[in-house]
Amino acid sequence: MFCQIRFQVNDIAGKKRFCYGAAQQNGTTHVNFVMVLIKAIFTYLQQLKKTVFNALDALEVLQTRNSAPRLTGSVPGDALNEMLKAGLRAPDHAQLRPWRIVVVEGEGRDRLGALFARAKLTSNPDESAEALAKLRGKPMRAPVIIVVAARITEHPKVPEIEQVLSAGAVAQNILNAAHALGYGAMWRTGSMAFDTVVREGLGFDDNHRIVGFLYVGEVDGRRKVLPELNPDDFVTRWY
Repeated sequence: MFCQIRFQVNDIAGKKRFCYGAAQQNGTTHVNFVMVLIKAIFTYLQQLKKTVFNALDALEVLQTRNSAPRLTGSVPGDALNEMLKAGLRAPDHAQLRPWRIVVVEGEGRDRLGALFARAKLTSNPDESAEALAKLRGKPMRAPVIIVVAARITEHPKVPEIEQVLSAGAVAQNILNAAHALGYGAMWRTGSMAFDTVVREGLGFDDNHRIVGFLYVGEVDGRRKVLPELNPDDFVTRWY
């Protein structure tokens, strides 16, 4: 005689996260089989509970994310890679993949600061030394800067605005992933995001639009406590 019972838990993406089985073969007493079965059911319920809590945790991440202007420390490569992978799950009409990302860290931040200063001098040769020094120091406000750009491709069904919005969704996903991993982040733009010298210096051609500089790092100080927003203040239900 052979009897087998298996339990499986899938996450919200449909990926198998847990599988447990109990089996009875010839020579196995019913008592032993029942004990194994009880253990299987208990373990299954524990994993099911954990899966449900993970979904609740995801909602909490989305509902509590906020910008952190003061950043310090470091961002390990594996954590950074998880953020980038989350970014690439952005909505993408026609699967154009209209995104380009540049990661700036270490000494690259000094070079980015120099690029900012050169861009300002190009547009305003009389810019003060104080203002230029401030520009050079801006990339040092975080250990990692992720530059997200949209690469615009002509497509009969996907206008430019959709491709830019898709790149914006990449940026938002990265921010959410950073928050989920316990890091702070700040989405910045300013005049440098729209400057030709900066765009070309980062390796982007005329078909690219920088949507933001994402400053990422460990939160320096307390996180901001934001007021809870009521959807009814922003949503109209149309019938």
